[in-house]
Amino acid sequence: MIKKLMQLRNTIVALLGIEFVLVLLTYMFLQNRVTLALMIYILIKNVVCIIVLYYLHNMFSETTYSVKEALNNESKNALIFGGIGLIIKGHLWEPDRNWGYIQFNSSKEATDEYLKYADQLYDLIFKGFSAAVYTQTTDVEVEVNGLITYDRRVIKLDEKRVNEINSRICKSLNR
Repeated sequence: MIKKLMQLRNTIVALLGIEFVLVLLTYMFLQNRVTLALMIYILIKNVVCIIVLYYLHNMFSETTYSVKEALNNESKNALIFGGIGLIIKGHLWEPDRNWGYIQFNSSKEATDEYLKYADQLYDLIFKGFSAAVYTQTTDVEVEVNGLITYDRRVIKLDEKRVNEINSRICKSLNR
């Protein structure tokens, strides 16, 4: 959505620029007060449109990338979290080259980290946060940050514990 919004913004800014140039050329050739008034009106309208587009873009793209950052910045209301790396041998895209933001050695350790993040998210709901996205649901090539392995055969975290905390978070939204 943000990419489409940026494309729309760029298209509108280009059209506003073309419109202004056409009115400027018209004024240069006709040099009358009506054309000058039209040119000033279009200039003001275009500046207002650009400002509105700028603020719309910022409103839709305001995302925090960590729970810690979210806790320190109450002006944001959505965040992306995750990066919990766990290598499951035999279920890797490339066995000798793997990467994760934070590496853990067991499903229990990785699940504990997820629960730690989820508890922090739960607290953020009461500070006005309304959205969170876990990145990423599956391992992607050499990245092992997924909840599920690259081949989609192993769920890496304890499903029961993750379901419990996720249900707690979802139920809190109904208050």
